[in-house]
Amino acid sequence: MRESKQFKGIWYLPDSPEIEVAGTLNYIPGKSIKLELIGDLQGRGSVVDFLESRHFEVIHGITNKGIEISLFDCLPSCDIVSERVPMTFYNAVYMIEGKHMDRFDQPSFDRMEVGFVRLAEWIGEEVMRVNMEKVGTSGYNTSVCYGPDKQFHASYGVEEDFVLEIDMLAVGNFQFGSVQIQNEATAAIECPRMLSAWDLHKEMNVFQSFLSFGLLEHAAYSFTRLRDKDSGLMVEYYWTDFREVQVSAKKQRKLFRFADVKENLLILLKAWYGTTKEVFPIRRHLMEAVFISDSFSSNNFVTVAFALEGFYHRFVKTQRSSKGNLKSAISSVQKRFRDLSFMNRIKVDTEQVNDSRNYYAHLYHREPHHQILVGERLFRMNEKLKVFLVLCMLEQMGIDHPHMEKMVSKSRLLENC
Repeated sequence: MRESKQFKGIWYLPDSPEIEVAGTLNYIPGKSIKLELIGDLQGRGSVVDFLESRHFEVIHGITNKGIEISLFDCLPSCDIVSERVPMTFYNAVYMIEGKHMDRFDQPSFDRMEVGFVRLAEWIGEEVMRVNMEKVGTSGYNTSVCYGPDKQFHASYGVEEDFVLEIDMLAVGNFQFGSVQIQNEATAAIECPRMLSAWDLHKEMNVFQSFLSFGLLEHAAYSFTRLRDKDSGLMVEYYWTDFREVQVSAKKQRKLFRFADVKENLLILLKAWYGTTKEVFPIRRHLMEAVFISDSFSSNNFVTVAFALEGFYHRFVKTQRSSKGNLKSAISSVQKRFRDLSFMNRIKVDTEQVNDSRNYYAHLYHREPHHQILVGERLFRMNEKLKVFLVLCMLEQMGIDHPHMEKMVSKSRLLENC
C-alpha cells in the first residue's frame, strides 16, 4: 500500500526557472499532493498582487537528493503574506517523481507497471507448485514457487498495440510445519508507441475494473511506475484519488479468480476492453453497485435498481433502447437466467421493487397501495437485484451459463438472498 512521502527542495515554473523557491512537498495517499513554499514562484512584491493567485499547469522541483519532480494541475490553496517572506501553497492533482515534463499530456512513456493490493490473492495458490528435493537419506528441502524460477508470468494482447502482463514472484519455504510465502505481484501495460501518463493510466484502469469485478470490491493500487521510452528508466507516478486507499484486506469468497477464468482469460479481457468505450462512463458506477459492503442504506438500493434498469435496457436487451422500466428489466432477467439453479430461490416482486425505488429516489408521497420495503426486507431485495446485475455483466463479458452458475454460487452474492 502507498505510504506518505515528503520531498524537500527548490521549486520553480518551467517558463521562469530563474525564480527558485525553497519548500516542501507532502504526498498523502488518496488525500493530497501539497506543495508548501517559503517564497513566491511569481516573485510578487506587494500584498495587493497576492489577491489574484494563478493556477499552474506545471511546477518543477529538484529535491535535496537531486530527484526531479513534476507537479501537474496545481491549484493555489492559500497564501500567507508578510512584509518579508510570503508563504504560498499549491495542491496538485498529478505528480511524476524522476523526470521533468512540460505538460501532463506529453507523450514520453511506453509502459506502466503497477501493484494491486489484492492481485496476489486473486491469482491465488492454485497456480503454486511445491518442490521437494531430497537431502541425504531421510531429509528434504521443500520450496514453494510458481515456475522453474519462482516466477509466475502471463501476457495478453488486450487491444491493438497494447499488451497486459501479470507477474508474481513467490519466495516460500516450509518452516516449523507451516509455509511462509512472500508474494510480490505486479501488472503492466505496454505499447510500442510513445504515450502520455494518462493514456497508459486509462488502459490500466480497465484492467483494474476487471480485477475489481472479480474481487467484488475495489482493487486499489499499491504503487504506479512509468517507463520513459527514451531513457528506459522508471519514474514514480502519483495522483489524488481517495478510492486508492484500501485499508481492508479481508479474505472473502470472490466472484472469480485467475484459476476460474485462466483458460479463457484472453477472450474475457478482450471483451472487457472492447466494451470499454461504450460502458466506461458508467462502469465505475456499476462496480460500486455490485461491490460487497459492510454497510447498507436506501441509497445503495436506489443505486443498484437504477444500474440494473439502465444496464439491461442499454446493453442486454436484444433490441437496444434508451426507454424501458425497472419492472420489465427484472422480469426479463428472471426469464433470461431461469436455467440457473439458484434463480429458483431469488423471489422478486416487481411491484415492490418499483414502488420502493420510486419512493426512495423521488420522495413520492406514500400511498396506501404502495408496497414500500424497509429495513431488512429492503436490504435482502438489494442483494437479489445485485445478483441480477452481476449476471447481466457476466453475460456481456461472454461468460456462459454453466460458468455463471459456478461463479455466483461460490461467491458471497447469494448469502443474503
